[in-house]
Parts: sequence; structure tokens; C-alpha cells
Amino acid sequence: MRFKTALVLGGGGARGFAHIGVIKVLEERGFPIDMIVGTSMGAVIGACYALELDIEGLEARALQLCNDKTLKEIEAFFSKDKEHEDRAILERLNEMLKNLNILAKLRRKWIFEADKVIELLKKVIPEDKDFGDLKVPFACVAADLFSGEKVVFREGNVLEAVLASCSIPGVFPPVKKGRRFLVDGGIISQLPTREAKDLGADFILAVDVAPTVFSQEIKDGIDLVLQVNQIMSFWLNNYNREEADFLISPELKGFSWSEFSKCEFFIQKGEEKAGELFSLLRRKWQGKKLKRVFFPFGRGAGAD
Repeated sequence: MRFKTALVLGGGGARGFAHIGVIKVLEERGFPIDMIVGTSMGAVIGACYALELDIEGLEARALQLCNDKTLKEIEAFFSKDKEHEDRAILERLNEMLKNLNILAKLRRKWIFEADKVIELLKKVIPEDKDFGDLKVPFACVAADLFSGEKVVFREGNVLEAVLASCSIPGVFPPVKKGRRFLVDGGIISQLPTREAKDLGADFILAVDVAPTVFSQEIKDGIDLVLQVNQIMSFWLNNYNREEADFLISPELKGFSWSEFSKCEFFIQKGEEKAGELFSLLRRKWQGKKLKRVFFPFGRGAGAD
């Protein structure tokens, strides 16, 4: 039985560009990647890498993409108040609605239309590519908006699957697929380690770019609700982190998911953290692989 290593890439918006830095180190030092599983921005980076296995080309396209008009619009829209990012989102939505007529208020459910994000993704993922065209097995996670079910894509059109995985509710429209309306997988699986295990991974290397710092100031009920939601997401993500055999968390404290202009900085942070931890990663990976050889039927294979 072959020992399979999964690279799991979590969601986190612009912070997800740190995944590129991590992959650069893994590729340079010959660390094996047998499958990639991603959510949201992790799905975007994972799919792009799985298409060509060319990290230098991916980095160049990412740096170019960060100058795209749509990403600049997103960053400008959400950059009003970095200290209270979630509150800024609500305030800006409220300001936008005040400037719309009553009919528009009733109809508008998202900020940016689908064509903008589709055209953005087409610049890095060709629209005619299927999962069978990928050079390494890849899966990505989305959520059904109405049933709450988790949807794991492993076949079909890559662009459509990635679009669903990164369609942030309220920011982009859901992706309709059959009877499902699919949105960002991060709402139920920010770091899809469980999905990697279900797909047969023996060793899971997870890269987590989600924020772990909570606000220290609660001004009113809105702040309280937002804080509670962050705490719930944090503990759900902790469960997923525990499923990983090895975790890389780049130092991204205090940076917003919408700061796409810091793409190069995020890549550098991912590269720094992966380089710092690589020797330990290699030892952990080799240790588990040896246990698999001596205990091929599972006895002791999962032990640290």
C-alpha cells in the first residue's frame, strides 16, 4: 500500500497567498505531495498548482493578479476600518443600501456580481479544464446554502468547483449546481483535514491562514454577535487542526482577508514559516512512513 501525503490548504482570502510560499519550500526541498485538498482561497491556490505543478509560474501569476481591478475594488471596499473589520463590512453594506432605491434594496443579495469573480478566476484557471486534467489529485469544499450540507468536489469542471468553494456569502452570489446553491466552503470546513483523511491520506500537512486573535473591545450587540461567531469558527477550526499530522501557520496576525495588495508579503511569510519548520516536518513525515512499513495494517500507524 502506497503512503499518501495530502497537502491541505485552508481559506483566508488574501492571507491564502501564503500557501504559495509554503509550496515553494516543499517543492524546492523535494517534499512529496500526493493530493491537494483546499477550501476557498486554498482551493484557488491548490487548483492552480495541481494544473501545472509550476510554483514559479503560479507565483508570477498571483503577483500579476493582485493588480487586478476587481481585487483592488474588494480591498478598497473592506479597508475602511482594519481594527474592526467585521463592523466595517456592516457599515459599508448599510451605506450602500441607503444609496439604493427601495426596489434595489429588496433585490440585492451580494456586493459583487458573479461575472467579476469568474473573469478573475479565468486568468489563473482555464475554463475548459476538468479534474481529470490535473497533474495531482485535487479536491475542494463548498457548502450548500439551504441544506447546510458539505459538498466535496473531485470531478467535473475545475473552474466551477473552485468558484463555488470561494463564493463568500454576501460578497459574491452562490453558484447554482443542479438543485444546490453553493457558497464558500469555509463556513463549514475552513481547514479540510477531515476531507483529506476521508480521501485516503496517510499523512496530512495542513496550512492554516485563518485569524486566531479576537477583538478585545465589545461596544454593542453587533460586536458581541460577531465575536461569538469568530469564537465558534475558531473552535471548529481547532478540531480540523487536530486532524493534521503537521501544521504550518504563517505569522499573519493583524492582517485582513481583503489586503490583496500585500500578496508578495503573504507569500514571503508562508515561505519563512515553511522553511523554519521543514526539518521538523521531514522527521515527522519519515517517522510516520516508517511506522506504516512496520505496521501495514494499522497497529501503531497513527501514533505520534
